[in-house]
Amino acid sequence: MDEVLAVTAARQPSLAGVWQTIWTGTDFSPPTYHFGLHFLPGLDAHTLAVSRLPSVVAALCAAMCIHSIALRRFSPPVAMIACGATLASPLLDFAVQARPYALTTALFAATLAIWDTLPTATRDRKAALFGLWAALSCCVSLHFYGVIAVGSLIVCEALWTVGNRALRWPVWGALAAVGPVFLAWLPLASHLHAISAIDQRAPGFYGRPTLGGLYYAYTGLLIGNTAQALVLAGVVASLAVTGLLAASKPAQASGGSFHSVGADRNLAIMMIGLAVIPLGAFALAAVATGSFVPRYAVGVTLLPGLAIATIIAASPRAGLVALLMVPFVEASLLGQTADIDQAPPILSALKILDRTPDHAPVLMGDGLLYIETVEAAPADVRVRLGYIARPADQPTPDPTNENEVLRLSTLDGRFRVTPFDRAMHARVGFYLLKTISEQDDRAFVAALQRGATATLVTSYGVTQLYHVSPRPQ
Repeated sequence: MDEVLAVTAARQPSLAGVWQTIWTGTDFSPPTYHFGLHFLPGLDAHTLAVSRLPSVVAALCAAMCIHSIALRRFSPPVAMIACGATLASPLLDFAVQARPYALTTALFAATLAIWDTLPTATRDRKAALFGLWAALSCCVSLHFYGVIAVGSLIVCEALWTVGNRALRWPVWGALAAVGPVFLAWLPLASHLHAISAIDQRAPGFYGRPTLGGLYYAYTGLLIGNTAQALVLAGVVASLAVTGLLAASKPAQASGGSFHSVGADRNLAIMMIGLAVIPLGAFALAAVATGSFVPRYAVGVTLLPGLAIATIIAASPRAGLVALLMVPFVEASLLGQTADIDQAPPILSALKILDRTPDHAPVLMGDGLLYIETVEAAPADVRVRLGYIARPADQPTPDPTNENEVLRLSTLDGRFRVTPFDRAMHARVGFYLLKTISEQDDRAFVAALQRGATATLVTSYGVTQLYHVSPRPQ
């Protein structure tokens, strides 16, 4: 759904329209990303492929930055595994989304790469400091939680200061110079926070910061799904194989060790800075924003690549371990790319819409399902879709998705809202598309409570099509 919100804002006919769409609360982030998408050729086409291209490129750039950091310390094979492990991490999930998270991650990876070269930068030191400031400023301008990247680098620089007993005033100056950029966006952030507070007050608000959510952020972003966990399994298996070989034959150095003590310290500092990103996002949510979801801490996905490279480099047979890791990284990437497609509920919904008798209009009371189906459906199908608003006396634990539908209906003619009472007074009833879970569709529950008869017409996957006949008045 978030992709639809971002692209809807970017598709406005003018930059003023993009700004107004953001101001109304359609998407809770600065308009910088949407301004960029606005100028992409082919954005109005019936596909999200074009709008996802910046994220794809950004993920590749992030992986190359991690490769450059690793290559300064480790052998080329180990550095390549760091690059591949980064691509195979949960970062790949965000690489195929029309959202700014992959871009902010790439910018922070570039920031770390620049920061890592500062001790050796002499003639180009001013350019490096400017690049550091520019990358962090772009992070803040792409997403309000981009400020976490600034906090992470502050942690890195503070640890460097303590470890080296030296204060680098130019670096602290570059970090401080990001402050005015953040302050420039603060009025918009305050305005959007006032809008999102309506959703946050709901008892079942999905983004409420909890310790369980923090735990899920760490496990989901560092380990991910089964395909992503293949890389970690590969590390264990490869080290086990080389360990058996080492037991039977003395190992020779394979070029996997650190180049210098300073590089060793810097790498440890950067990994600590990455590790605290979810904690920083959680603290910001608990103190100020009131909303915490794992995607706000996506920068931590840069950690596995560096950590895995460090573990491999510590092995006396680092080159062999890196070679054994290759099929695991490839299998992880192939396993994930095979799953990149429309979400199963959307595929099911599109199949069912083709089966609707007489191609009649279809209503939905699940805001998430409706928004994503409208974006994915062909034009001739989309015109038959509408959203049925739940009645005021039917509470919902989390009105976030419905509120998004209501906002979109004022900005984009593709989204249409039918009042509940109007639908219930239809003489011939109406078709309603829903997921298997009744709790996702409060309008369906309300119709049954008012004596309506719901007849299952067809089902496919996790979605069902009902014909709802209101009780005669």
